[in-house]
Amino acid sequence: MSTQPALRGARFEAPLVAFATANRAVPTLTAWIAGGMVDFAERRHWRVALKRGIAGCRRALSAAPAEEREPLEAAVRNLESALPTDEAVHARAGMVILATSAGATLSLPVDVTPDASVTWQMGPRIAPWLAAAPLAPAVVVIADRQHAT
Repeated sequence: MSTQPALRGARFEAPLVAFATANRAVPTLTAWIAGGMVDFAERRHWRVALKRGIAGCRRALSAAPAEEREPLEAAVRNLESALPTDEAVHARAGMVILATSAGATLSLPVDVTPDASVTWQMGPRIAPWLAAAPLAPAVVVIADRQHAT
């Protein structure tokens, strides 16, 4: 029995946890790709969405000095070297690809269908995976010394 948190049939993969832990303070390019397309006309759409997302990251840094833009460009090169085939993307509901400028990359198929997105931020963006997690019941207690009854 797995001790990993369940995510609608998926679980946190050990490589994802290890990558997120090791790179939480490292600028990381994260690409969430929606897969599972059966319509042949849409099978390459993920590449278009990926290029648009990367262009958006570049636009966000367009006014920044070159020393701030270069790590993004290095991460883009690393991400492009880790791109899966169309068949691999569409064999599952989606895919996440993580890349840093230092060369660390991770490409994992996921069992949740993510919204296609590309982000450049400190540490990997795992929010789409967390958002798919089933919500457990919770009790919230607010303690206030002045207003306690």
